[in-house]
Amino acid sequence: MGQSTVMGAGAPPRVSDSYRWMQLAIGVVCMVMIANYQYGWTFFVPEIQKKFGWDRASIQIAFTLFVLFETWLVPIEGWFVDRYGPRVVIFWGGVLCGIGWWMTSRATTLGGIDGYYSAMIVCGIGAGAVYGTCIGNALKWFPDKRGLAAGITAAGFGAGSAFTVSPIQNMIAASGFQDTFLYFGIGQGIIICLLAFLMQTPVAGQLPAGAMNANVIQTRRQYAPNEIIGENIYWIVGSVAALAIGLIMVWSGVGFWFPLVLAAFIFVVGGGIVISRGQPIFTLMYFMFVIVGAGGLMVTANLSPIANDLKIAKTDVTLLMWTMPALTFAATIDRILNGLTRPFFGWVSDNIGRENTMFIAFLMEGVGIYLLYLLGANPVWFVLLSGFVFFAWGEIYSLFPSTCTDTFGAKFAATNAGLLYTAKGTAALLVPYSNFIQKSTGSWDLVFIVAAAANIVAAVLALFVLKPWRARVVAASGASPSDEILAEAARSTSHPAVASPAIAHAGEMVSVEASPRAAVTAAVAPPSAIVAPPAALAAASGAMAAAGAVRPADRLGALRAENRDLKQRLSALIIEHDSLQPATPEALAEENANLKERIAWFSAETARLKRS
Repeated sequence: MGQSTVMGAGAPPRVSDSYRWMQLAIGVVCMVMIANYQYGWTFFVPEIQKKFGWDRASIQIAFTLFVLFETWLVPIEGWFVDRYGPRVVIFWGGVLCGIGWWMTSRATTLGGIDGYYSAMIVCGIGAGAVYGTCIGNALKWFPDKRGLAAGITAAGFGAGSAFTVSPIQNMIAASGFQDTFLYFGIGQGIIICLLAFLMQTPVAGQLPAGAMNANVIQTRRQYAPNEIIGENIYWIVGSVAALAIGLIMVWSGVGFWFPLVLAAFIFVVGGGIVISRGQPIFTLMYFMFVIVGAGGLMVTANLSPIANDLKIAKTDVTLLMWTMPALTFAATIDRILNGLTRPFFGWVSDNIGRENTMFIAFLMEGVGIYLLYLLGANPVWFVLLSGFVFFAWGEIYSLFPSTCTDTFGAKFAATNAGLLYTAKGTAALLVPYSNFIQKSTGSWDLVFIVAAAANIVAAVLALFVLKPWRARVVAASGASPSDEILAEAARSTSHPAVASPAIAHAGEMVSVEASPRAAVTAAVAPPSAIVAPPAALAAASGAMAAAGAVRPADRLGALRAENRDLKQRLSALIIEHDSLQPATPEALAEENANLKERIAWFSAETARLKRS
């Protein structure tokens, strides 16, 4: 439920825009440093296959593991960021990034503690720590330009590797892929570690207000992560069950199919938990992210193999007076456009709305992939259409984080956006099967058709399902469930005790008709403005009961909702005391005491209602 920040007289002043942009720039450079871990991988795959003779599907499991650990641990890393700030998370992320590519430079097996799979897991943990922290920090620093800020930051990851396409290819040719892994990995890791010391997270009072645009719908509530996906215990049990299934499949010799089974498990079991215990709209966002992300990851991981299979990789292409081999040209343009699309569509979404932008971009990608299927054997069209596909795909990394934060609030942005970002990991589970389909059918045609159809489905969902659904969720986000019950009661009765009861609040009278929550719960006022909260709550509750306006069952539901609200606010205040360092800890302690007193009253009232 809602979280609040207690500000004292010594609250920090608002920072300058130049300082905010400096923080954003630091995050962008960090993102550039981790870009090669995903987008440079495709250049190493043919070399690894040539040296060791492994099939491509087995090698690409390393890429899948990288993406899984880059994404699925982001919520945990985001929790550390929300709790302790970005510096420590970025620093250790840089350390792991350096160690990971050092391990790939020495690996001679796929499995094992020193094999490619383990190395890419280490890379994924490090890159995810950097990625999630930088995106979360951007969302916090720019409530007024959320789409643009997330897009610019994500552009560092999307376009960052464009500058190293030729250097990596040249170094692989001159010194071998293992030395390339080593020197690029160490250099990128050192730069990330140094930049970590410059990063900060904003505190309350330093930032401007959120977006004021009718097309951009933003919540007034700050959802805690467990409100979105449900309680931890369900996910712990689900994770144990998934692990057990995986072990059984590996022992049975069908481990290759476990990623596909796991993806289905995530949607069926995980989606069920979210729908029943959290915010069901999150499941729709997650599904859309997966089906759009899978197509882009397939092209990202297999651009070089696709070009080689089409026998155009080394064919020279001339565009705008530039001549390069088709694969090099495509890889360079793809990364540049994949970076530019993120701030561009982020800016567009700040102006015309998130879902409208999704519809345009996803439809573009669906059409682009289908045209690539039709015309990709021509080297010129391969270069142009692959660039178009990347331009239409990369925006998911700005649109989905900003949509998530608009819907669920900025206070826990790093964790909540990280939860949604795990959809990229789920999408990566499907990447090895694109190689399996190609090997089974002898072409990439079916892969392209399925990916194109998935994007068109996502475009329709964005405009006709997500948009109206999210509008309803955000419209209700300024109120708890009890608000709606009590407001309806106030509107539907003429009893004087309900139509205009008043509760004393430090010299002012609050009407239920104007503010049902204030009248019934003495809710979120500063501690100095609350006079004997339990007494006020009891008086209001008694007045409502005497009027017969609210049935006991409804009052019980309202009280349970408010009880959860107060417990979550108490937890948030503890976090604020530790991390935001409010200027008036005495006021914070006073509100803590008030909250505990009100929680005790709610528990007693709930027990009484159960007995009645």
